[in-house]
Amino acid sequence: MDQGLAAILGATVGAVGTGGVGLIAALLTRSQHRTQIRAEHLRLIREPRKGSYVAYASAARAEYDRLSDAVNHVETALEATADHARRQAREQVYSILRESTNSYRELRHLQAQVHVEGPMPIIEKAIDVLSCLTAFDGSIINVVRAQMEGLPTESLYEEMQDRKRAAHKAYLLFLYAATDALSADGLGES
Repeated sequence: MDQGLAAILGATVGAVGTGGVGLIAALLTRSQHRTQIRAEHLRLIREPRKGSYVAYASAARAEYDRLSDAVNHVETALEATADHARRQAREQVYSILRESTNSYRELRHLQAQVHVEGPMPIIEKAIDVLSCLTAFDGSIINVVRAQMEGLPTESLYEEMQDRKRAAHKAYLLFLYAATDALSADGLGES
């Protein structure tokens, strides 16, 4: 091969190689920008979701704790031998249940925020939490009414305890699902 042809061939290979490296660098930069944009988008989605989930979980836990306190007063009423002690314990239960009536308004509002933020598995868990809390509340009322009317309370008491466990389980399942959804928001599908 003569020197002229070798020089032309060398220059051509050098130019193509430099252009190829430039093209690869441009494609990598483009991919990196897309990744950064996606990460920022996911962060923007994650923060409102996290706020909604935390607010709902906090309100649900407060309601669960309130109802659990009512159960303590129900037990006091059931164990009391004096009429005065039973009445006083029932008044405490009714006072707590009045507070619960007000908190359900807030819970429904926070649940609507969870609905807006999604995704569907979280929405379903939020619905379950409120449903279980409502059933727990109703079971407390049933025990107190039965006691006031002089009816047997044993089966109603057991149902109340079952409702309490179900409400706690629904609360935990909401937390687990929320954690999963927020983790998915960080890297994968939401």
